Amino acid sequence: MGRGMKALALASAVALGAGILAGCSSSGSDQPSALSSTAALPSTGVTAQALPSAAPSASVIGGDPSTWTPVDLSQANDGGKVKLVVGQAALFTDLPPNGKKKVIVRAKPKGVVTVTQQSDTTVAGLQAAAPGKVTVNVWQGQPKAKNAKILYSFTVKVTEVPATGAGSVGSSSASPASQ
Repeated sequence: MGRGMKALALASAVALGAGILAGCSSSGSDQPSALSSTAALPSTGVTAQALPSAAPSASVIGGDPSTWTPVDLSQANDGGKVKLVVGQAALFTDLPPNGKKKVIVRAKPKGVVTVTQQSDTTVAGLQAAAPGKVTVNVWQGQPKAKNAKILYSFTVKVTEVPATGAGSVGSSSASPASQ
């Protein structure tokens, strides 16, 4: 930093300190302080034009769908439809804890979504893998067991990611009423 810049920085600090001290005066007068006047503060010479600007983006908001906030899946989706794009994720928000009868998520036909099962340390979810339609069933117990029951069932439609940044394709709430 050159001598002129150091002197300017020191003068700015002194003027600012004087303005703050004047503003903290306890004299009780109704006189405005030096801080209330913009003329009392020296200009730093920095303008908004000196700041770098962000280039506009033509891609989907958030970039890759796998980085978007996951769609919430719950019993509210029972009998409904959920729309996802390839790469987008969805998480189950209200599955009962695994007890004697594990909660199992099944999707048919295979290949449209990949399923992550619920465990003690993992939340069950889906990730859209390829375009198509799939039926998702959430079971309490092994699906082939006599006493297993379907907690809820819904259809997932997976489409390709749009080529242009026309906005978000999926919604953060996948309730049947909003789909």
